Amino acid sequence: FCVGHETEKEEKMPLNPVLIPGVRKFGRSVMYRKRHLHEKKAKIDAAKSAKRVVKEAKPQVNDTTVKSKVSVCHVPSKMTRNAFRKPTHLRSSITPGTVLIVLAGRFRGRRVVFLKQLASGLLLCTGPFLLNGVPLRRFNQAYVIATSTKVDMSGYDVPKDVSDAFFAREKGTGANSLPQSKKDMQTKVDQAVMMRVSAVPLLKSYLKAKFTLRHGDQPHAMVF
Repeated sequence: FCVGHETEKEEKMPLNPVLIPGVRKFGRSVMYRKRHLHEKKAKIDAAKSAKRVVKEAKPQVNDTTVKSKVSVCHVPSKMTRNAFRKPTHLRSSITPGTVLIVLAGRFRGRRVVFLKQLASGLLLCTGPFLLNGVPLRRFNQAYVIATSTKVDMSGYDVPKDVSDAFFAREKGTGANSLPQSKKDMQTKVDQAVMMRVSAVPLLKSYLKAKFTLRHGDQPHAMVF
């Protein structure tokens, strides 16, 4: 490269110049022809047709000599599964006598006393009914908050009759009617719980009060 013999490169004009931003001079069909894309496509199609293997026609066979074969559909056999339902793990913060805050359902915001865990994994709780109107009821532990308040339930065993079958609706009874046996069981359990609740000052008013959040409250910073 010699100094003084610099050659200026001529600027190449674009094949499809821009008239205004977003608008070009030639359309799609004109550019297809100007770029000779139709010739390239013809070459590609010719190459594909050359590679294509033409299948030879099979000789016809007399139908009388051909034995008909019946295709048998495969029927999958039913698999036996030995899966069993694992028992639900109870949170360490929930023990008999723990006061829980219900987060969902008809009694959301109410405080209840935990009695025991049933075979189904649900939590058996009571209000008691005399204080806040919550009867013997089952709750999922995913929808309750365990508080640090506890009722001393030592020495008390929940009757064995109160199980998952206890909450099954009996045939012939209406939706709002409750058998007398269940009412008696509610009274029996509430008497034992109320006797222990009355021994703690201000616990009655605590169970009566409904848990609510007000403007500015931060649930993640609360200590229950």
